[in-house]
Amino acid sequence: MSSRGSKTPKRKYVTLSVNQKLELIRKLEAGALVSRVCDENGVKKQTVSDIRKAKDKLIAFSLKYNVDATSKSSSVGARKRMRVAKDTNLEEAVTKWFVQQRSCGNVVRGVEIQAAAVKLASHMGIENFEASDGWLWRFRNRHGMCNKITHGEAGSAPTEDIEPFRERLNDLIKSHLPKVNEINKL
Repeated sequence: MSSRGSKTPKRKYVTLSVNQKLELIRKLEAGALVSRVCDENGVKKQTVSDIRKAKDKLIAFSLKYNVDATSKSSSVGARKRMRVAKDTNLEEAVTKWFVQQRSCGNVVRGVEIQAAAVKLASHMGIENFEASDGWLWRFRNRHGMCNKITHGEAGSAPTEDIEPFRERLNDLIKSHLPKVNEINKL
């Protein structure tokens, strides 16, 4: 007969997401007991200690990739590991290019991101870079970019028509506001 420990059930392996780790740190900083945090998340004290030690890395990662600890839908926050790109300079350059394109109102497709990445890599002197479909998928996941198509006329409204519409709307609102003596009757 083997006498290996007690008959307690084995604890289920738990891997916390970046959002959960940030929430755990927030609770600890608010004064929650380590044992209570362990019980709530189903992890051991050593795991909480490791997360506490990696607090600076977690916060830097969350600031870099705009991770919101309160958001459950963030694909970056749902990640369990904090992996970064092999070449961070290229990654930042492609991200800046993407943000510039989107701020100009351009729809950016995956093929265009890949072409820009190859062009920027050659300009930066990075050899043997290949913007494969796998690279594109990881790039989008790292930055929480989705492949959504913009519909409608949101970007095509003529700007010269906006101001007269606002003025007309304000006039309508002012004309239908109740007078001071009518407010008491409501």
